[in-house]
Amino acid sequence: YLSWKSRRNALPPGPSTRFPFWGRLKFSERKWEDFTELAKKYGPVFHYRDGQTNYVVLNSPDAIFDLLNKRSRIYSDRPQAYVSNMLGQNKTAFRTRSDSRFFHVHRRMFNDAMGPRSVHEHFPLLEKLRIRLLGQLLSNPHDFIEHIKMSAGSAVLKMAYGYDVRTKDDDFLVSIMKYVRVTSTYGGLGMWAVDHYPFLKYMPRGFPGTSYRKFVEEFPAKHNKILHRTTDWVKAEMAAGRAVPSFVSKQLGDAVDILDEEHEDHVRHAAAGMYLGAADTTPGVLMTFFLCMTLFPEPQRRAQEEINRVIGKDRLPVMADRDDLPYVNALIKECLRWHPVAPLGLVHSVTEDDEYNGMLIPKGSTIIANLWGLSKDEQIYPDPWKFQPERYITDSNSTPQMELREWVFGFGRRICPGQYFAEASLFISVASVLAMFDISKPVDSDGKDIVPDGLYGGGTTSLPLPFECCIVPRNDTLAEIIGLMTEK
Repeated sequence: YLSWKSRRNALPPGPSTRFPFWGRLKFSERKWEDFTELAKKYGPVFHYRDGQTNYVVLNSPDAIFDLLNKRSRIYSDRPQAYVSNMLGQNKTAFRTRSDSRFFHVHRRMFNDAMGPRSVHEHFPLLEKLRIRLLGQLLSNPHDFIEHIKMSAGSAVLKMAYGYDVRTKDDDFLVSIMKYVRVTSTYGGLGMWAVDHYPFLKYMPRGFPGTSYRKFVEEFPAKHNKILHRTTDWVKAEMAAGRAVPSFVSKQLGDAVDILDEEHEDHVRHAAAGMYLGAADTTPGVLMTFFLCMTLFPEPQRRAQEEINRVIGKDRLPVMADRDDLPYVNALIKECLRWHPVAPLGLVHSVTEDDEYNGMLIPKGSTIIANLWGLSKDEQIYPDPWKFQPERYITDSNSTPQMELREWVFGFGRRICPGQYFAEASLFISVASVLAMFDISKPVDSDGKDIVPDGLYGGGTTSLPLPFECCIVPRNDTLAEIIGLMTEK
């Protein structure tokens, strides 16, 4: 008892429950807002328990950098959740344990496919797919959110499997999106009681807290069917001599008929991890871009002036223009800060007892980086609710503010392997939309502006709640070119 009490007293400060081992704290859907308020009371590092799990929340740049980057050797694990593992998420690079063979194999695969030395191979694909996005925005601007999601999904399916998505109702796309939706909705860490009270795994159906059983008995088989369908399609294309270069075809190699089952399983789950990593994140940032351009017209005007000056009005931006458009790049960085698409990042786990500033962080604790709290910290970002790309531009009178972009893509050994591809995709999409369209507030029947409320949903990835904006061509030459290319 004394040992337990001394360890408990050494923990970081934080809210407590009535029953130390069984109590649970209640948080709102947007947990990051609750954490930001708790940090004001308990400090930049605080602790709480949820059932039998320790959580440590980091709310300052120093704490995040010191633990998740400097000490990444012991802070790069992922907490495991029973239901998530039953869905096979422990075999994807995002959820697998840091000592798992899947982690190391997948990281090598991803780095080879879209690391800094190879990402340029995908630039032509991104430049081609943005034509479809622009054409859809031109012909049906009202459904811009659907167009964004389809564009992001098309890019990943083409890169991963060599598959061309033609319509939003494409069966391949729909099945993959269902896989992502079910996984993110029901496979989240800590979502089920069994994640907090592991003994429930051994309790019979009908026992309180065992509602997860029906789910894990039904969905894993469906998920496996989807995963096999995608790689089986690529194998069939390869056997018929029709396969186009893709992540899966490259990893499978030429000997399709004599594949090692373990290797094929690695490829299957690595490709699924690609889609899981991009399905909501890239669309989420682009949705924030459209929202911020609607709410803050001045940064849009400045970015368009830069595009006109550097590129002109007779062509669309290409990846080779990126270094020549510093304000557009700063605007994208501000989209990543204004509302981080994953406000709490992806949680980590510590593999051994650790001490930080005199506080005990117990082995197995779930570590949360409150990126949203940082994004709204006035000590880091003056006037944090204002959308201000100038934060990242150096001049004689100012010093650039911290780029949250550096942490949006993860920490230490868990940095997102798709970062370079995602950044390229965001640049070509944002720069092209700014070159071709004006985005503004819609007006009601009385001619008054309809101002979006700027609210976001909860979840691991947080997307803007549905909003309206007015998207109109600002360049007749480009509109005509895009119209003709879309018809082709």
